[in-house]
Amino acid sequence: MNRYTMRVITALLFILTIQQGFDAKIIRVSSDPVRAFEGSDALFQWTISKDLTSRPDFKGLVFGLWKNGYLATYLTTVTSTKRVILNPGLKDEAPQLDGRVQWKGDLSKSLAAFQISHVSAHDQMDYGLLLNFGPYKKSLSDSVRLEVKERSSLITALPSLPISVRPGENATFRCEFHVLEKDKGHYAGVAVGVWEKGGITLTLMTVTSEGDVIMNPKLDEEGPEYIQRVHAQLSSNKTDSDTQSIL
Repeated sequence: MNRYTMRVITALLFILTIQQGFDAKIIRVSSDPVRAFEGSDALFQWTISKDLTSRPDFKGLVFGLWKNGYLATYLTTVTSTKRVILNPGLKDEAPQLDGRVQWKGDLSKSLAAFQISHVSAHDQMDYGLLLNFGPYKKSLSDSVRLEVKERSSLITALPSLPISVRPGENATFRCEFHVLEKDKGHYAGVAVGVWEKGGITLTLMTVTSEGDVIMNPKLDEEGPEYIQRVHAQLSSNKTDSDTQSIL
């Protein structure tokens, strides 16, 4: 094998290595915008390529503030070895977020998830995720806006994130809602059911203000396929007694 052939092979290997970063994928799981109540936690979720952590060129994930089309301030980094590194300069760069950003994902399950706790109107901005493949390779990224809702309505519900399950597995939906203290006298309960064309077309159950779960007594006629398959649990936020969730 002559020197020319060796150079060609070396060049091809270099090109193939560079191209590895372009095969990566980011799929946003969170809604856009991500919606959260004042004082509650906001969760940002993405799924990434399954084989990403095994690639030698993959350095890690970067979550941060998104401005003018790029990640301007990083908040948290998760390396390919699953080490979580918080931005040590966050007190100066984004002091309002210091101590409130947490890693909630699992790289072994191809899930990138970050949580900002106790959000307020000051946190309402764009956030982004970046897949880092080093300084000489194109890094994929995605952004999403955080929308913080004021607690002023009688009942304001935040829907469950889109979920994906395999046939035969259980599907868990979560709906968080808030009722003002002055309005609790008008609050009788929450209906849970099948949503179509902008409204509930089939009520599966009702969760009363006392926390009792009442199944639809006509479910055997209106939706027999759901009998003994639907369950609900009402829980209160430990940090906010007015915020409740249905699971």
